[in-house]
Amino acid sequence: MNIVAYKIHNFHKLFGKLFLGLLLTIITVPAAWGANGVVDLITDPPGAIVYVDGKLKSRSTPVKIELSSGLRRFELRKDGYRKLDFSLFLAGGVTLSKSLMLIPAGVIESGEEGPILDFLKEEKPVKDSFETKNEYEARVEASKHYRIDRLKRFNRMAGNPIFSAGKVVLLKEQYDISSGRFPVKFIPRKWSESVLKTTTSHIYVNREMARKLFSAGDEHLAYFAFLESGKLKEAFIISGGRNYYLMGIGKLQEYLPSMKFVAIHGSCFTMGNTRGNRDEKPEHEVCLDSYWIGKYEVTQGEWMKLMGKNPSRFRRGKNHPVERVSWHDVQKFIKKLNKKSGITYRLPTEAEWEYANQGGQGGLYPWGDKKPVCQRKVINGAKFDDDKICNDTGTNYVGRYSPNNFGLYDMAGNVREWVQDWYSEDYYAVSKGMKNPKGPEKGVTRSLRGGGWSESGKMLRSTRRSRNLPEVRYDNLGFRLVMIPKE
Repeated sequence: MNIVAYKIHNFHKLFGKLFLGLLLTIITVPAAWGANGVVDLITDPPGAIVYVDGKLKSRSTPVKIELSSGLRRFELRKDGYRKLDFSLFLAGGVTLSKSLMLIPAGVIESGEEGPILDFLKEEKPVKDSFETKNEYEARVEASKHYRIDRLKRFNRMAGNPIFSAGKVVLLKEQYDISSGRFPVKFIPRKWSESVLKTTTSHIYVNREMARKLFSAGDEHLAYFAFLESGKLKEAFIISGGRNYYLMGIGKLQEYLPSMKFVAIHGSCFTMGNTRGNRDEKPEHEVCLDSYWIGKYEVTQGEWMKLMGKNPSRFRRGKNHPVERVSWHDVQKFIKKLNKKSGITYRLPTEAEWEYANQGGQGGLYPWGDKKPVCQRKVINGAKFDDDKICNDTGTNYVGRYSPNNFGLYDMAGNVREWVQDWYSEDYYAVSKGMKNPKGPEKGVTRSLRGGGWSESGKMLRSTRRSRNLPEVRYDNLGFRLVMIPKE
Protein backbone atom coordinates (compact mmCIF):
# COMPACT_ATOMS: atom_id res chain seq x y z
CA MET A 1 0.00 0.00 0.00
CA ASN A 2 1.44 3.32 -1.07
CA ILE A 3 1.44 6.37 1.18
CA VAL A 4 -1.60 8.01 -0.45
CA ALA A 5 -3.68 4.84 -0.24
CA TYR A 6 -2.62 4.36 3.42
CA LYS A 7 -3.72 7.91 4.30
CA ILE A 8 -7.09 7.44 2.53
CA HIS A 9 -7.65 4.15 4.36
CA ASN A 10 -6.91 5.69 7.77
CA PHE A 11 -9.04 8.72 6.98
CA HIS A 12 -12.04 6.49 6.29
CA LYS A 13 -11.31 4.53 9.47
CA LEU A 14 -11.12 7.71 11.57
CA PHE A 15 -14.16 9.23 9.86
CA GLY A 16 -16.11 6.06 10.59
CA LYS A 17 -15.37 6.33 14.33
CA LEU A 18 -16.29 10.02 14.39
CA PHE A 19 -19.52 9.35 12.51
CA LEU A 20 -20.43 6.52 14.89
CA GLY A 21 -19.71 8.73 17.92
CA LEU A 22 -21.78 11.55 16.46
CA LEU A 23 -24.63 9.16 15.68
CA LEU A 24 -24.64 7.86 19.27
CA THR A 25 -24.62 11.43 20.55
CA ILE A 26 -27.59 12.33 18.38
CA ILE A 27 -29.45 9.26 19.60
CA THR A 28 -28.65 9.54 23.33
CA VAL A 29 -28.15 13.24 24.10
CA PRO A 30 -31.61 14.53 23.25
CA ALA A 31 -33.13 12.33 25.93
CA ALA A 32 -30.93 13.95 28.56
CA TRP A 33 -30.98 17.39 26.93
CA GLY A 34 -34.74 17.47 26.81
CA ALA A 35 -35.15 16.40 30.44
CA ASN A 36 -35.29 18.94 33.23
CA GLY A 37 -32.61 19.54 35.82
CA VAL A 38 -33.09 20.70 39.42
CA VAL A 39 -31.12 23.34 41.29
CA ASP A 40 -31.25 23.30 45.09
CA LEU A 41 -30.49 26.86 46.28
CA ILE A 42 -29.56 27.61 49.90
CA THR A 43 -28.60 31.11 51.02
CA ASP A 44 -27.20 32.51 54.24
CA PRO A 45 -29.27 34.34 55.34
CA PRO A 46 -32.39 32.71 53.84
CA GLY A 47 -35.26 34.61 52.25
CA ALA A 48 -33.70 35.71 48.96
CA ILE A 49 -35.88 36.28 45.86
CA VAL A 50 -34.73 34.18 42.88
CA TYR A 51 -34.83 35.24 39.23
CA VAL A 52 -33.80 32.85 36.44
CA ASP A 53 -33.08 34.30 33.01
CA GLY A 54 -34.80 37.50 34.14
CA LYS A 55 -38.02 35.80 35.29
CA LEU A 56 -39.21 35.46 38.90
CA LYS A 57 -38.95 31.83 40.02
CA SER A 58 -39.15 31.96 43.80
CA ARG A 59 -39.89 34.56 46.48
CA SER A 60 -37.77 32.92 49.16
CA THR A 61 -34.79 30.64 49.67
CA PRO A 62 -34.03 27.83 50.40
CA VAL A 63 -35.80 26.46 47.35
CA LYS A 64 -35.60 23.67 44.76
CA ILE A 65 -36.33 24.84 41.21
CA GLU A 66 -36.90 22.53 38.24
CA LEU A 67 -35.59 23.99 34.98
CA SER A 68 -34.98 22.83 31.45
CA SER A 69 -31.39 21.77 30.85
CA GLY A 70 -28.83 24.18 29.54
CA LEU A 71 -27.03 27.33 30.68
CA ARG A 72 -29.16 29.38 33.07
CA ARG A 73 -28.49 32.84 34.53
CA PHE A 74 -29.50 33.36 38.17
CA GLU A 75 -30.06 36.56 40.12
CA LEU A 76 -30.66 36.62 43.91
CA ARG A 77 -32.06 39.68 45.68
CA LYS A 78 -32.68 40.44 49.35
CA ASP A 79 -33.27 43.78 51.05
CA GLY A 80 -30.15 45.00 52.84
CA TYR A 81 -27.85 42.69 50.85
CA ARG A 82 -25.94 42.90 47.59
CA LYS A 83 -27.52 41.51 44.43
CA LEU A 84 -25.86 38.20 43.52
CA ASP A 85 -25.51 37.15 39.84
CA PHE A 86 -24.17 33.82 38.60
CA SER A 87 -24.69 31.22 35.90
CA LEU A 88 -25.13 27.45 36.13
CA PHE A 89 -25.20 24.72 33.50
CA LEU A 90 -28.00 22.25 34.26
CA ALA A 91 -27.97 18.71 32.92
CA GLY A 92 -31.18 16.76 32.47
CA GLY A 93 -32.10 14.49 35.34
CA VAL A 94 -29.42 15.98 37.63
CA THR A 95 -29.93 17.88 40.91
CA LEU A 96 -27.33 20.55 41.53
CA SER A 97 -26.96 21.94 45.07
CA LYS A 98 -25.66 25.48 45.55
CA SER A 99 -24.97 27.15 48.93
CA LEU A 100 -24.35 30.88 48.80
CA MET A 101 -23.56 33.60 51.32
CA LEU A 102 -25.20 36.95 50.76
CA ILE A 103 -23.00 39.97 51.45
CA PRO A 104 -24.60 42.89 53.35
CA ALA A 105 -25.13 45.94 51.14
CA GLY A 106 -22.75 48.07 53.20
CA VAL A 107 -19.78 45.70 53.06
CA ILE A 108 -16.67 46.83 51.23
CA GLU A 109 -14.61 43.92 49.99
CA SER A 110 -11.17 45.21 50.89
CA GLY A 111 -8.10 43.93 49.14
CA GLU A 112 -4.81 42.99 50.74
CA GLU A 113 -3.90 46.61 51.33
CA GLY A 114 -7.37 47.64 52.44
CA PRO A 115 -9.33 50.63 51.13
CA ILE A 116 -9.27 52.46 54.47
CA LEU A 117 -5.65 51.88 55.38
CA ASP A 118 -4.83 55.53 54.64
CA PHE A 119 -7.50 56.64 57.08
CA LEU A 120 -6.18 54.38 59.81
CA LYS A 121 -2.60 55.53 59.59
CA GLU A 122 -1.62 58.01 62.27
CA GLU A 123 1.69 59.16 60.85
CA LYS A 124 2.87 62.34 62.56
CA PRO A 125 4.26 65.10 60.34
CA VAL A 126 8.04 65.48 60.47
CA LYS A 127 9.13 68.52 62.45
CA ASP A 128 10.62 71.24 60.35
CA SER A 129 13.80 72.89 61.62
CA PHE A 130 12.31 76.33 60.98
CA GLU A 131 9.12 75.91 63.07
CA THR A 132 8.66 76.31 66.79
CA LYS A 133 7.38 73.59 69.12
CA ASN A 134 3.93 75.20 69.33
CA GLU A 135 3.72 75.52 65.55
CA TYR A 136 4.65 71.86 65.12
CA GLU A 137 2.09 70.67 67.67
CA ALA A 138 -0.57 72.76 65.97
CA ARG A 139 0.32 71.13 62.63
CA VAL A 140 0.11 67.64 64.19
CA GLU A 141 -3.35 68.46 65.57
CA ALA A 142 -4.49 69.83 62.22
CA SER A 143 -3.24 66.69 60.48
CA LYS A 144 -5.19 64.52 62.91
CA HIS A 145 -8.41 66.46 62.32
CA TYR A 146 -7.85 66.33 58.57
CA ARG A 147 -7.59 62.52 58.72
CA ILE A 148 -10.77 62.27 60.81
CA ASP A 149 -12.63 64.61 58.44
CA ARG A 150 -11.61 62.44 55.48
CA LEU A 151 -12.92 59.34 57.22
CA LYS A 152 -16.20 61.08 58.10
CA ARG A 153 -16.68 62.09 54.48
CA PHE A 154 -15.80 58.58 53.35
CA ASN A 155 -18.31 57.05 55.78
CA ARG A 156 -21.06 59.41 54.66
CA MET A 157 -20.39 58.67 50.99
CA ALA A 158 -20.26 54.90 51.53
CA GLY A 159 -23.23 54.79 53.92
CA ASN A 160 -21.29 53.88 57.09
CA PRO A 161 -19.82 50.73 55.56
CA ILE A 162 -18.47 47.60 57.13
CA PHE A 163 -15.36 45.93 55.80
CA SER A 164 -14.51 42.34 54.99
CA ALA A 165 -11.53 41.83 57.30
CA GLY A 166 -10.69 38.12 57.30
CA LYS A 167 -12.28 34.96 58.57
CA VAL A 168 -13.13 33.30 61.86
CA VAL A 169 -12.64 29.63 62.71
CA LEU A 170 -15.06 28.24 65.31
CA LEU A 171 -13.23 26.15 67.93
CA LYS A 172 -15.99 23.63 68.53
CA GLU A 173 -14.07 21.48 71.01
CA GLN A 174 -13.62 24.49 73.32
CA TYR A 175 -17.31 25.48 73.44
CA ASP A 176 -18.46 25.89 77.05
CA ILE A 177 -22.04 24.63 77.21
CA SER A 178 -22.65 26.05 80.69
CA SER A 179 -21.65 29.64 79.90
CA GLY A 180 -22.39 29.74 76.17
CA ARG A 181 -18.83 30.93 75.47
CA PHE A 182 -17.71 29.84 71.98
CA PRO A 183 -13.95 30.48 71.42
CA VAL A 184 -12.84 31.40 67.91
CA LYS A 185 -9.60 32.03 66.06
CA PHE A 186 -9.49 35.14 63.91
CA ILE A 187 -7.45 34.97 60.69
CA PRO A 188 -7.02 38.58 59.52
CA ARG A 189 -6.29 39.96 56.11
CA LYS A 190 -3.00 41.77 55.75
CA TRP A 191 -4.52 45.25 56.15
CA SER A 192 -6.57 44.33 59.24
CA GLU A 193 -3.57 42.96 61.15
CA SER A 194 -2.58 46.53 62.03
CA VAL A 195 -5.98 47.10 63.66
CA LEU A 196 -5.94 44.08 65.97
CA LYS A 197 -4.29 43.49 69.29
CA THR A 198 -5.28 39.82 69.40
CA THR A 199 -6.36 37.03 67.08
CA THR A 200 -8.16 35.08 69.80
CA SER A 201 -11.72 35.92 70.66
CA HIS A 202 -15.09 34.38 71.46
CA ILE A 203 -18.80 34.90 70.95
CA TYR A 204 -21.67 34.20 73.34
CA VAL A 205 -24.34 31.91 71.97
CA ASN A 206 -26.63 29.30 73.54
CA ARG A 207 -26.38 25.62 72.71
CA GLU A 208 -29.08 25.57 70.01
CA MET A 209 -27.65 28.59 68.20
CA ALA A 210 -24.10 27.26 68.58
CA ARG A 211 -25.10 24.03 66.89
CA LYS A 212 -26.90 25.91 64.12
CA LEU A 213 -23.96 28.26 63.62
CA PHE A 214 -21.44 25.42 63.41
CA SER A 215 -23.65 23.42 61.03
CA ALA A 216 -23.44 26.40 58.65
CA GLY A 217 -19.67 25.90 58.57
CA ASP A 218 -16.68 26.01 60.90
CA GLU A 219 -15.32 29.07 59.04
CA HIS A 220 -17.14 32.39 58.61
CA LEU A 221 -16.23 35.72 57.08
CA ALA A 222 -15.43 38.43 59.63
CA TYR A 223 -16.38 42.09 59.29
CA PHE A 224 -15.16 45.31 60.89
CA ALA A 225 -17.08 48.51 61.58
CA PHE A 226 -15.25 51.72 62.46
CA LEU A 227 -15.93 54.80 64.51
CA GLU A 228 -15.70 58.20 62.84
CA SER A 229 -12.37 58.67 64.61
CA GLY A 230 -10.99 55.74 62.60
CA LYS A 231 -10.83 53.40 65.60
CA LEU A 232 -12.30 49.93 65.38
CA LYS A 233 -15.85 49.92 66.75
CA GLU A 234 -16.77 46.23 66.54
CA ALA A 235 -16.02 42.97 64.78
CA PHE A 236 -18.58 40.32 63.96
CA ILE A 237 -19.60 37.41 61.77
CA ILE A 238 -22.93 37.05 59.99
CA SER A 239 -24.89 33.82 59.77
CA GLY A 240 -28.57 33.13 59.28
CA GLY A 241 -29.31 36.84 59.17
CA ARG A 242 -27.81 37.40 62.64
CA ASN A 243 -24.72 39.26 63.75
CA TYR A 244 -22.45 37.43 66.22
CA TYR A 245 -20.08 39.88 67.88
CA LEU A 246 -16.45 38.97 68.56
CA MET A 247 -15.63 39.85 72.14
CA GLY A 248 -12.41 41.65 72.99
CA ILE A 249 -11.91 43.02 69.46
CA GLY A 250 -12.63 46.70 69.05
CA LYS A 251 -14.86 48.58 71.47
CA LEU A 252 -16.93 45.49 72.30
CA GLN A 253 -15.21 43.70 75.16
CA GLU A 254 -15.76 42.16 78.55
CA TYR A 255 -14.81 45.02 80.82
CA LEU A 256 -14.86 42.75 83.88
CA PRO A 257 -13.51 39.41 82.63
CA SER A 258 -13.66 38.02 86.17
CA MET A 259 -17.44 37.86 85.86
CA LYS A 260 -18.61 34.39 84.94
CA PHE A 261 -22.04 33.60 83.51
CA VAL A 262 -24.02 30.40 83.15
CA ALA A 263 -26.40 29.80 80.24
CA ILE A 264 -29.93 28.99 81.40
CA HIS A 265 -31.89 27.42 78.57
CA GLY A 266 -35.46 28.57 78.03
CA SER A 267 -38.08 26.50 79.79
CA CYS A 268 -41.44 26.54 81.57
CA PHE A 269 -41.68 25.91 85.33
CA THR A 270 -44.07 26.22 88.25
CA MET A 271 -43.49 29.47 90.09
CA GLY A 272 -44.69 30.10 93.64
CA ASN A 273 -45.60 27.81 96.54
CA THR A 274 -49.07 26.93 97.84
CA ARG A 275 -47.51 26.21 101.26
CA GLY A 276 -45.63 29.48 101.34
CA ASN A 277 -46.57 33.01 102.35
CA ARG A 278 -49.51 34.86 100.86
CA ASP A 279 -47.39 36.61 98.23
CA GLU A 280 -46.05 33.22 96.99
CA LYS A 281 -49.55 32.12 95.92
CA PRO A 282 -50.96 30.88 93.70
CA GLU A 283 -48.60 28.44 92.06
CA HIS A 284 -48.61 29.19 88.35
CA GLU A 285 -46.75 28.20 85.19
CA VAL A 286 -44.22 30.65 83.81
CA CYS A 287 -42.24 30.29 80.57
CA LEU A 288 -38.85 31.93 80.07
CA ASP A 289 -36.58 32.52 77.10
CA SER A 290 -32.91 31.55 77.42
CA TYR A 291 -30.66 33.90 79.40
CA TRP A 292 -27.24 34.07 81.07
CA ILE A 293 -27.02 34.64 84.82
CA GLY A 294 -24.03 35.37 87.04
CA LYS A 295 -22.30 32.30 88.40
CA TYR A 296 -21.44 34.34 91.51
CA GLU A 297 -22.73 37.42 93.25
CA VAL A 298 -20.97 40.60 92.12
CA THR A 299 -17.82 41.02 94.19
CA GLN A 300 -16.21 43.98 95.90
CA GLY A 301 -13.29 43.81 93.48
CA GLU A 302 -15.59 44.03 90.45
CA TRP A 303 -17.50 46.92 91.98
CA MET A 304 -14.33 48.86 92.84
CA LYS A 305 -12.81 48.42 89.38
CA LEU A 306 -15.80 50.14 87.84
CA MET A 307 -17.01 52.52 90.55
CA GLY A 308 -13.75 53.35 92.35
CA LYS A 309 -14.99 53.03 95.95
CA ASN A 310 -15.99 50.05 98.10
CA PRO A 311 -19.27 50.63 99.98
CA SER A 312 -19.16 47.28 101.80
CA ARG A 313 -19.03 46.79 105.55
CA PHE A 314 -17.18 43.46 105.41
CA ARG A 315 -14.00 44.36 103.54
CA ARG A 316 -12.37 40.96 103.85
CA GLY A 317 -11.13 40.61 100.30
CA LYS A 318 -11.99 41.48 96.73
CA ASN A 319 -13.79 38.15 96.23
CA HIS A 320 -16.38 38.83 98.93
CA PRO A 321 -19.78 40.00 97.65
CA VAL A 322 -20.31 43.73 97.51
CA GLU A 323 -23.00 44.86 99.97
CA ARG A 324 -24.53 48.05 101.27
CA VAL A 325 -25.63 48.95 97.74
CA SER A 326 -29.10 50.27 96.97
CA TRP A 327 -31.18 49.29 93.94
CA HIS A 328 -30.39 52.72 92.48
CA ASP A 329 -26.66 52.19 93.12
CA VAL A 330 -26.86 48.94 91.20
CA GLN A 331 -28.55 50.66 88.25
CA LYS A 332 -25.66 53.16 88.08
CA PHE A 333 -23.18 50.28 88.12
CA ILE A 334 -25.06 48.51 85.31
CA LYS A 335 -25.33 51.65 83.17
CA LYS A 336 -21.60 52.26 83.44
CA LEU A 337 -20.76 48.60 82.76
CA ASN A 338 -22.98 48.50 79.66
CA LYS A 339 -21.38 51.65 78.28
CA LYS A 340 -17.82 50.44 78.80
CA SER A 341 -18.34 46.85 77.65
CA GLY A 342 -20.80 47.20 74.77
CA ILE A 343 -22.72 44.27 76.25
CA THR A 344 -26.16 44.51 77.86
CA TYR A 345 -26.29 43.62 81.56
CA ARG A 346 -29.27 43.95 83.90
CA LEU A 347 -30.71 42.53 87.10
CA PRO A 348 -32.62 39.24 86.77
CA THR A 349 -36.40 39.28 86.98
CA GLU A 350 -38.05 37.47 89.89
CA ALA A 351 -39.03 34.64 87.54
CA GLU A 352 -35.51 34.28 86.13
CA TRP A 353 -34.03 34.33 89.62
CA GLU A 354 -36.44 31.71 91.02
CA TYR A 355 -35.94 29.29 88.13
CA ALA A 356 -32.15 29.69 88.36
CA ASN A 357 -32.28 29.19 92.12
CA GLN A 358 -34.08 25.85 91.80
CA GLY A 359 -31.56 24.57 89.29
CA GLY A 360 -34.31 23.14 87.11
CA GLN A 361 -35.29 20.69 89.89
CA GLY A 362 -38.19 22.55 91.52
CA GLY A 363 -36.92 21.98 95.07
CA LEU A 364 -37.64 24.02 98.20
CA TYR A 365 -33.99 25.09 98.32
CA PRO A 366 -31.21 25.45 95.73
CA TRP A 367 -29.86 22.02 96.73
CA GLY A 368 -33.25 20.21 96.95
CA ASP A 369 -35.87 19.71 99.67
CA LYS A 370 -33.59 19.00 102.64
CA LYS A 371 -33.76 21.75 105.26
CA PRO A 372 -30.62 23.83 105.82
CA VAL A 373 -28.30 22.87 108.66
CA CYS A 374 -28.36 26.31 110.24
CA GLN A 375 -31.88 27.11 111.36
CA ARG A 376 -31.08 30.25 113.33
CA LYS A 377 -28.27 32.05 111.52
CA VAL A 378 -26.75 31.20 108.15
CA ILE A 379 -23.84 32.14 105.96
CA ASN A 380 -25.35 30.47 102.99
CA GLY A 381 -27.57 27.49 103.72
CA ALA A 382 -25.30 24.94 102.09
CA LYS A 383 -25.65 21.27 102.99
CA PHE A 384 -22.87 21.14 105.57
CA ASP A 385 -22.98 19.80 109.15
CA ASP A 386 -20.16 22.00 110.36
CA ASP A 387 -21.52 24.11 113.25
CA LYS A 388 -18.78 26.65 112.61
CA ILE A 389 -20.65 27.99 109.59
CA CYS A 390 -23.74 28.66 111.70
CA ASN A 391 -22.81 32.13 112.82
CA ASP A 392 -23.60 35.75 112.13
CA THR A 393 -20.14 37.17 111.61
CA GLY A 394 -20.68 38.49 108.08
CA THR A 395 -20.19 37.47 104.47
CA ASN A 396 -17.86 34.86 103.05
CA TYR A 397 -16.02 34.83 99.72
CA VAL A 398 -18.21 33.90 96.78
CA GLY A 399 -18.16 30.28 95.63
CA ARG A 400 -16.92 28.83 98.94
CA TYR A 401 -19.76 26.34 99.18
CA SER A 402 -21.29 23.87 96.74
CA PRO A 403 -23.21 25.15 93.70
CA ASN A 404 -26.75 24.16 92.75
CA ASN A 405 -27.67 21.94 89.81
CA PHE A 406 -27.09 24.80 87.33
CA GLY A 407 -23.60 25.48 88.72
CA LEU A 408 -24.66 28.71 90.48
CA TYR A 409 -23.15 29.67 93.84
CA ASP A 410 -24.69 31.41 96.87
CA MET A 411 -28.24 31.36 95.56
CA ALA A 412 -29.16 31.09 99.23
CA GLY A 413 -27.29 33.02 101.89
CA ASN A 414 -24.21 35.26 101.84
CA VAL A 415 -26.23 38.31 100.70
CA ARG A 416 -29.83 38.84 99.68
CA GLU A 417 -30.09 39.92 96.08
CA TRP A 418 -31.86 42.77 94.37
CA VAL A 419 -33.92 41.79 91.31
CA GLN A 420 -35.38 43.99 88.59
CA ASP A 421 -39.11 43.85 89.45
CA TRP A 422 -41.28 46.22 91.38
CA TYR A 423 -42.87 44.29 94.26
CA SER A 424 -46.58 43.52 94.45
CA GLU A 425 -48.07 41.07 96.92
CA ASP A 426 -50.81 40.05 94.47
CA TYR A 427 -48.75 39.96 91.28
CA TYR A 428 -48.84 36.15 90.97
CA ALA A 429 -52.63 36.27 90.68
CA VAL A 430 -52.42 38.36 87.50
CA SER A 431 -49.34 36.80 85.89
CA LYS A 432 -50.63 33.25 85.31
CA GLY A 433 -49.49 31.80 82.00
CA MET A 434 -47.35 34.85 81.26
CA LYS A 435 -44.15 34.51 79.25
CA ASN A 436 -41.08 36.33 80.62
CA PRO A 437 -42.99 38.20 83.36
CA LYS A 438 -41.28 41.42 84.41
CA GLY A 439 -43.37 42.36 87.44
CA PRO A 440 -45.78 45.29 87.88
CA GLU A 441 -45.30 48.43 85.80
CA LYS A 442 -44.92 50.58 88.92
CA GLY A 443 -44.66 50.29 92.68
CA VAL A 444 -43.10 51.60 95.86
CA THR A 445 -40.66 48.82 96.80
CA ARG A 446 -38.36 46.58 94.76
CA SER A 447 -38.24 42.81 95.10
CA LEU A 448 -35.45 40.94 96.91
CA ARG A 449 -34.67 37.24 96.71
CA GLY A 450 -32.49 34.78 98.63
CA GLY A 451 -31.56 34.92 102.33
CA GLY A 452 -28.58 36.86 103.61
CA TRP A 453 -25.89 35.89 106.12
CA SER A 454 -27.79 37.37 109.09
CA GLU A 455 -31.17 35.74 108.48
CA SER A 456 -32.85 32.51 109.58
CA GLY A 457 -32.97 29.30 107.58
CA LYS A 458 -36.62 29.76 106.58
CA MET A 459 -35.55 32.79 104.53
CA LEU A 460 -33.67 30.48 102.16
CA ARG A 461 -36.64 28.87 100.42
CA SER A 462 -36.43 29.24 96.65
CA THR A 463 -39.90 30.75 96.37
CA ARG A 464 -39.75 33.14 99.32
CA ARG A 465 -40.19 36.80 98.39
CA SER A 466 -39.19 39.97 100.20
CA ARG A 467 -38.94 43.65 99.33
CA ASN A 468 -37.54 47.00 100.37
CA LEU A 469 -37.32 50.59 99.25
CA PRO A 470 -34.90 51.02 96.32
CA GLU A 471 -32.92 53.62 98.31
CA VAL A 472 -31.95 51.38 101.25
CA ARG A 473 -28.44 49.97 101.83
CA TYR A 474 -27.78 47.03 104.17
CA ASP A 475 -24.71 44.92 104.91
CA ASN A 476 -26.57 41.74 103.89
CA LEU A 477 -27.83 43.08 100.57
CA GLY A 478 -26.06 42.67 97.21
CA PHE A 479 -26.85 41.42 93.69
CA ARG A 480 -25.92 39.27 90.71
CA LEU A 481 -26.37 40.10 87.04
CA VAL A 482 -28.01 38.74 83.93
CA MET A 483 -26.12 39.16 80.65
CA ILE A 484 -27.75 39.57 77.24
CA PRO A 485 -25.09 38.86 74.58
CA LYS A 486 -25.30 40.83 71.32
CA GLU A 487 -26.51 38.63 68.49
